[in-house]
Amino acid sequence: NTGTFPNVSVVNSNLVFIAGGPNSLPMISRSTNGGAIFTTLPTNGLNLELYSVWAIDENTIFVGDGGAAGGAGGNAKIYKTTNAGNNWINILSTGGTSGFINGIVFSRTNPQIGIIQSDPPTGTSYWIAKTTDAGQSWVVENPPSSGAGSAQNSVIIIDQNFYGFGLNQSPARVALTSNSGSSWSYTPLVGLGGTSTFVSGFAFNSDKIHGLASNNSTSN
Repeated sequence: NTGTFPNVSVVNSNLVFIAGGPNSLPMISRSTNGGAIFTTLPTNGLNLELYSVWAIDENTIFVGDGGAAGGAGGNAKIYKTTNAGNNWINILSTGGTSGFINGIVFSRTNPQIGIIQSDPPTGTSYWIAKTTDAGQSWVVENPPSSGAGSAQNSVIIIDQNFYGFGLNQSPARVALTSNSGSSWSYTPLVGLGGTSTFVSGFAFNSDKIHGLASNNSTSN
């Protein structure tokens, strides 16, 4: 019951979460023994299948939906639980008509810092919510639009200045800021050529120099 586009959050070598679900049926499971056994958690308060998950510990979890059944987009929502899913609270919504939560990511070097990234909810600019207090409060930013959708599972953050996300366009490219969103670069993945499309993976080392990005397909 993980659906077509599940998402995974690894807290440590033992604690792992998977979120997903078929249309309008949210699903989230937790393993506390490195994936040997997964237990399904309650989804009280969730209304749609899930496309993003980030867990802080066994009980504190953030999830995001796709705005409408099948990830069709809309007023996408982010939920939080502090009791392993017994209650989920809607903490943020993108508004607009085309939001889709691509990723919820916290810094590995400073877990107080995190971002949530969505497709443009109004069709004009991207949507990022940033926290500097471990998710207690969030401030919404709107990076300039490059005329393309963004991509699930391709959101990164190192610190409050350095973060970015992958795009869904040809050629495949990533959006990145190194000054807390004051300016953004939109950089193609050099060498892919052809009709390469969305960036299906994106990661950076904490040194901010070494990174990896992958795309879903290439036709040369």
